[in-house]
Amino acid sequence: RSLEPAHKKIIVAVINGELTVKRLHKINDNLYLLPENDNFEGMIVREEMDFQVWGVVTHVIHST
Repeated sequence: RSLEPAHKKIIVAVINGELTVKRLHKINDNLYLLPENDNFEGMIVREEMDFQVWGVVTHVIHST
């Protein structure tokens, strides 16, 4: 939790009680969470949502 979430960073967030990992975009004072996978839809973060950033992704481990 020591890194600040910033535009175009991948974050771990909780939205209305559900965990998600998405890329954060800040456009014209609006926050958008956009997936890297085209099979999923992005979302705009609205004031009425229970939204909390848990952290910023710094490393990814893939199995080959």
